[in-house]
Amino acid sequence: MNVLLVMPTMRHGYWPAVRQHMEQAMAACPELKLFWMPVLWQEEVSKLTPEQLAPVFGHDAPQWIRPLVQPAESIPDGQTITRKSNAGNEQYERWGFNGWVSWWSDDNLLPRNIGKQMLANQHKRVIVFSHKRGTRAVGPIPYETTDLIAAPENMEVTRVSGEQFFIHSTLLTGWRFPYYECGDGLLIKALYELHPKEFAFLPDFFTPFNALEPGRWDEDKLREVIEQK
Repeated sequence: MNVLLVMPTMRHGYWPAVRQHMEQAMAACPELKLFWMPVLWQEEVSKLTPEQLAPVFGHDAPQWIRPLVQPAESIPDGQTITRKSNAGNEQYERWGFNGWVSWWSDDNLLPRNIGKQMLANQHKRVIVFSHKRGTRAVGPIPYETTDLIAAPENMEVTRVSGEQFFIHSTLLTGWRFPYYECGDGLLIKALYELHPKEFAFLPDFFTPFNALEPGRWDEDKLREVIEQK
């Protein structure tokens, strides 16, 4: 089962933990074959040392890590993540990738058993998990801590996040995120209106929000999400 994680945000300090949890997810489910695509501007890469680049670009980085480096572009204010996400979509289409695609923040971690959940629902082309958003709101943008629940009525803007859903390439190809603050919500809303029978909803299995953001999570609560069955 091929799964591509496009990562449009870039904080190199988180890369080792992100890679470790992807490796753990594949170890827990041998049928799960992950591909990790960090999307970076060339100027971001040029500012990092070889040691900082090593988890993704090092000579011992596994083949399933496939960074995409592009020249910086002139894009609308606040839309860097959208442009990078769409660049990831364009790249997987060039590859001819066949599998599920999702878009993850660089401070997030995969639950260990997410592959088993996906395998059980691979007859659907969109798999939607619930989203647990931590213990407390912190940071310059203090996102709420209320859970986002996987349900048909929540396939709406502000009720669903890109890290909740995995879309199969046979359904996703040709689609792009709109240049809008909640482009992920607009995309999944449009797909659900067109293809409701392609969706599997898993309300009782959660992906975590901003797992590595300092202060957001109590360790025991985050561990529960990462280790859930």
